[in-house]
Amino acid sequence: MQSSPMPAITPEQRVLDNLRDTLQAYVAGDVAATAVVTVFRGQAPALALPEAFQRVLDELLRRLEMADVFSQDSCSFSSTGIQEQLGVWLDKAEARVSGRTA
Repeated sequence: MQSSPMPAITPEQRVLDNLRDTLQAYVAGDVAATAVVTVFRGQAPALALPEAFQRVLDELLRRLEMADVFSQDSCSFSSTGIQEQLGVWLDKAEARVSGRTA
């Protein structure tokens, strides 16, 4: 039986995969919050998402930076909550990008 060819991975999907891998590495403790912020800020614009996506992402990254700078005791932002919110942002960004490329 011949397998069907794998669909081509779009540049947008590569960016999303890299962002998701970066977030997973952060959750696992393999990369620092500053690396997450740098990767997301550097690569997310390539997705060409609506302005609202960028505003939400900027706020989430700002909170992640604050949670990293201040100890959890003095920071009102939970890094776990921010991780989850970044995951939701990625899911919504992927849905938006998939809708464009389908």
